[in-house]
Amino acid sequence: MRKHTRMLAMMSVLICVFSLGTNAAQGVRAGLLMRLSTRTGPGTQYDEPGTYYQNTWNTAQVQVINSAWDDHNDIWWVQVDFAASGKKFRAYTGLKRVNVDINSLYQEQALGNAVMTSAARAYWGPGRDYVEAKYNVPNHTSVTVYDAENGYVQVEFYDARTATSSRSLRRAWVTASAVSGRWVNHQSSVSDRIPSDPGSGSYRFCPYCRSDLGPGNAFSFCPYCGNALWNSSVQAGQTPHTGLPQKPWAGAGRQIYLKSLAGDDLRPQCGPDSRYPVFAPEGPQGEPHYQRSRIHEIRALFTAGSYVLASIASENGLPGIGYFPQSLFQPFEGVPAFSLLAARSGVAAAQITPFNGPGYHYTQFSSCRLDAGDFVLVFFEENGWYYCEFYTKSAGYGWVQLWLPANSIQLM
Repeated sequence: MRKHTRMLAMMSVLICVFSLGTNAAQGVRAGLLMRLSTRTGPGTQYDEPGTYYQNTWNTAQVQVINSAWDDHNDIWWVQVDFAASGKKFRAYTGLKRVNVDINSLYQEQALGNAVMTSAARAYWGPGRDYVEAKYNVPNHTSVTVYDAENGYVQVEFYDARTATSSRSLRRAWVTASAVSGRWVNHQSSVSDRIPSDPGSGSYRFCPYCRSDLGPGNAFSFCPYCGNALWNSSVQAGQTPHTGLPQKPWAGAGRQIYLKSLAGDDLRPQCGPDSRYPVFAPEGPQGEPHYQRSRIHEIRALFTAGSYVLASIASENGLPGIGYFPQSLFQPFEGVPAFSLLAARSGVAAAQITPFNGPGYHYTQFSSCRLDAGDFVLVFFEENGWYYCEFYTKSAGYGWVQLWLPANSIQLM
């Protein structure tokens, strides 16, 4: 079961907006309980750089930056900053190895998706004073951004050069100029927040620590983690602007054609990358696996790298929207490209069942149901639905992209 923690209430809150140039991370000083085995990310699917303080762990001190919950193994990891043999490192280790109170730590969250705009050297921490990693991050690599500090961003990605399985991942710090978008550290910053009810100015769930604050509360600051909850620029009675990018296509999209009607069913993926799994059949007719011979029409909505988000109409079953390799189709033009950068983060305000299109007439995905307080990344809105990415353990999916009713998401 995934755990949700409530951080200790702060006596006071210092509100600042930190840019990428800010050395933001502070952390907690702590001793070790055993030798320091490390991973580049919070899980055994990340590469293992090494083990430190083999014989001196009982006198060593590390700076604990934040915590991260491992859904796969149901354990806590912590990110630690430390020095060994005169060199600086930042990496993840299991909570059992560090003498620290998990409730005193900020729980990390993904800031959004991005693309490498140039090849970049990779470092063990946010700066060239940290040890340089053996492998760089190649240009055009799709990454997930987890932190921003000192002009660097922490990115997560699949690297075939170091992967030992399909689950393998790496994390590394690269200069912010090599990554698309602008990224701000959430741990030490308070960006503009819009309340769930603009008339009352209240959040039901804290967007930072996800604590349930109760309906109709009048908190200006979360009583659990201390972060500010009220954006003074939104006055009572006004409808807040979501700040989301516009839908990347107009109309019904552009009709495209398969190279052949022979072969297996058309099977959409959970996202625009080979790391995303294929959706399992779910629906009265086995959607979203479409029999090629029964497909009535395919319309391209936008491209993302070598994939295309396409709308499928079939002779039997419900319509659906999903990602397919562009190589399956005859050459096409005039389809807009869209960079999947999460303009806003949010949390589920209640239990939600997602759909594979912006409406209840699409196939619902009960296996990907979200619980209240679950974190989501919101890309854009269409007809009262948000196109989102979120993490689900159900059916072994991991990260998926599906549609959620906009009124069920609390934007941050």
